[in-house]
Amino acid sequence: MSITIILKAQSQLGFCPGNSGDPIFSETFGTGIGENSLPPGTTTYNYSNEYPLDGSYTVSNGTYENPFDWHEINDHTVGDNNGKFLIVNADTDPGGFYGAVISGLCPNTTYEFSSWLVNLVKAGGFCSTQSGITIPVNVSFEIWDASNSTQLASGTTGDIPESTSPNWLEYGLIFQTLPGQSTVILKMVNNGNGGCGNDLAIDDIEFKSCGDVTTVTGATNNTSVNVCSSLTPFSIELTATPDFSVYSDHFYQWQESSDGNLWDDILGETNQSILVTVGYTGHYRTKVAESASNLDNPQCISFSNEFIAGIISAPFLPTLECWETAIMNATTCSWEISGTQPEQPVLEQWETSVFNTLDCIWDVSGTPPFLIMEEYLELCTDSELELIAYTDIETPDFAWSSGEITKNIKIEEPGVYSVDITNGVDSFQTIIFNVNYSENPMIDSVISNQDSIIIKTVNSGDFLYSLDDIVFQSSNIFYNVEGGIYTIGVKNKDCDFTSRLQHLHFYVPKFFTPNMDGINDTFNLFGIQNYSSSQVAIFDRYGKLLVFSSNSSFEWDGTYNNQIMPSGDYWYWIIVEGHKITGHVNMKR
Repeated sequence: MSITIILKAQSQLGFCPGNSGDPIFSETFGTGIGENSLPPGTTTYNYSNEYPLDGSYTVSNGTYENPFDWHEINDHTVGDNNGKFLIVNADTDPGGFYGAVISGLCPNTTYEFSSWLVNLVKAGGFCSTQSGITIPVNVSFEIWDASNSTQLASGTTGDIPESTSPNWLEYGLIFQTLPGQSTVILKMVNNGNGGCGNDLAIDDIEFKSCGDVTTVTGATNNTSVNVCSSLTPFSIELTATPDFSVYSDHFYQWQESSDGNLWDDILGETNQSILVTVGYTGHYRTKVAESASNLDNPQCISFSNEFIAGIISAPFLPTLECWETAIMNATTCSWEISGTQPEQPVLEQWETSVFNTLDCIWDVSGTPPFLIMEEYLELCTDSELELIAYTDIETPDFAWSSGEITKNIKIEEPGVYSVDITNGVDSFQTIIFNVNYSENPMIDSVISNQDSIIIKTVNSGDFLYSLDDIVFQSSNIFYNVEGGIYTIGVKNKDCDFTSRLQHLHFYVPKFFTPNMDGINDTFNLFGIQNYSSSQVAIFDRYGKLLVFSSNSSFEWDGTYNNQIMPSGDYWYWIIVEGHKITGHVNMKR
């Protein structure tokens, strides 16, 4: 006589509401061309080395459009080349079609099972046109103890109808192991009859530990801190705060790392808070488990976020002028330089002055001549400049160093130009024009800081800045700039020469408001299509994938399967040319 116990049975599928760990068990069904069978004991269905009939299965890298009128699909596993998946043609009677023993679990621990499934039958295909009835896919997932007598959890997909295009759907199930239990049995049951329809494919079966989202913060609820090396060593108290989404009890083991990759347990630090003394850049986190005995098993724990205590190296004392003093500002970790150069004295026209850095004073020299005036002018590249000799002498004569005898001359090259002004007999005045080229701007760098663009130049001057080479402004910072490619332009205020370069501006908005007012109606990653490779995924707060995009422009209107999603935070990961960005965006309706 056998006894079956249904324990903590769940009537609904669902995903881990907290922090999922790395996969403990993963079944991707492999890669390659052609078909292969499952290991013995995995299924009671018959294996077919070509298209499977009712009650049969195969593992293949492709489906069979004929004779079943199925969708042609690729496997779900990311990065697989000729990836395979399990193809099941339902038996005429409902029943189990797949089973697997999952070992290496931890007692009294919450886990998440998940799998991807797709209905292979085309809408409007053979079944619907010949018989008018297509049997939908309907699968139950069950988790049993190792004795196959106690059911820990179960859930059903409900009817998955045929569609005009294939759509891989992920289903999850949460369960908790019993005391002393390290092995469970996964069962997949077909709830519908075979015949015309109920043909499906399954891929990427995974088991992961499921724990709370635990946040480590400092005294001011910060998740990182940067301190100037002039203040080291310093002490900081860190506190781990779980969200109680999964665990009811919490046990901790704090860890530290010098690089964020290799972690060591901190001996004796098993409380919710820890006081650390930092002398160099350190990384801190805590392991979290539902029982103390699970802390040493990586398959039984979850991790908090990583708290980084960064050390900013104080710069060397800069070279100071004789009138300057420097004080280290530990808050900004920089030298604050103060002091003013002694003001240059008022000089006569014949005088010159040189600053004496030894005595920190101006040395003035010169002999009074007849009246001499000096002008310092700038000439734009590829332009001309008019020099004008102003004088109070009546009926003056002009004698320019370049040979002209008019009051004003035009020049096209920099240099020193002088003019002697006389009354025809005596020289009364000499004006010396020192003409230099106006320095053309040289762009050093263009920085995207969130939705702002900052333009930096190698040199300085009276420059104007532009994002479109048409409209210029005096500030080198542009705010509220949408993502995209911009033609950066910098020119001297009084000249036509413009230094240019192309800049790709990309940033991730922090919120959007899909209220159809024409402002921030979508979560739009402007400019992402200009990168050579990109991927974007958006999840709800339960970890359910809502949107996925690859190598294209991206814009989300806040809906899923044509259903309006509620206001709140939605999590994303973005991979741009191999660099991953994670975070959340707030949707306000």
